[in-house]
Amino acid sequence: MTSVFIKSVTLLTINIACGIAYTAYLDFNRQYAPWETKSALYKIPDTQRYGWLFMGSSHGEVFGHCPENVAYIQNQLGENVSYLTKRGSGVFQHRLFLEEFFAAGNQAGGVVYFIDPWAFYSRHWNEKMRFIDYEPIDLSFMWNLVRAGVSPSTLLSYTRSKFTVEWRDQQPDPPDVGACLRQLDHRNPKMVERSVRRFFPDGTNSDPLNRYMEDLRTLIELAESNGSKLILVTPPTLLGELPGAVEFRAALNNLLEPQGIPYHDFSNAVEDVALYHDHDHLNDNGVRHFFDTYLVPVLPESDRDPFETK
Repeated sequence: MTSVFIKSVTLLTINIACGIAYTAYLDFNRQYAPWETKSALYKIPDTQRYGWLFMGSSHGEVFGHCPENVAYIQNQLGENVSYLTKRGSGVFQHRLFLEEFFAAGNQAGGVVYFIDPWAFYSRHWNEKMRFIDYEPIDLSFMWNLVRAGVSPSTLLSYTRSKFTVEWRDQQPDPPDVGACLRQLDHRNPKMVERSVRRFFPDGTNSDPLNRYMEDLRTLIELAESNGSKLILVTPPTLLGELPGAVEFRAALNNLLEPQGIPYHDFSNAVEDVALYHDHDHLNDNGVRHFFDTYLVPVLPESDRDPFETK
């Protein structure tokens, strides 16, 4: 009986290992443009040098949603730009993605981190790894998840999602034309209230805020140890002043000011509803307006390299 059990477990282990190896082989040959995938890891190239890396949640993702905007931003900056963004993600996840970016031999002169106050108040956006199933199988990433204390159920979901026909046969996503071109026609207070409730499922307790500030400290150290300078930006929305925003800015300034890291709060900078495709995401015109009017003036001149590689 024991011999049969051992053989069964061994066979199962071999099958799982072969399945993971096959899936990893498929994923190794996939690399997508920023608008072609909901994954962060699929956007990571190998051994490339970039002038800028844009990273963050879906509020940073909008800068890479449309091929025309990707080309426009790169042409305006005069430097290559990489995108390491993922919807519904917080600093815990961003730190892990940035580790993968540098581990792949990539460099970035500067990192623009689009940072959201709500992402510092809940595990929902961090350790629970929402949308983890979009990420490809990667052994180093899996080990980092284990090392970071991600729950076994999340790891199981991540692994199990790869053993499907849909994953095997996946193709690049088409550009999200609706998000690029749709224009909001008015600000709806009920929709705003609903969005704010969704962003703060656990309220605004200071314990997670302090914990995720430590994740941000680690992210800063990771960027600087790889020769990248950070600029932190809170992007605009139509949601108004968010709960916990005052405490978030105070904690953020306490972390950043001693290190001389710039932070720019543009959360209320763009009020024209026609520049949004919903209440907290810019559309194509909004991205270009924000980029030209607000972001470019706080970035170093593109005709000189202010970043020293360590």
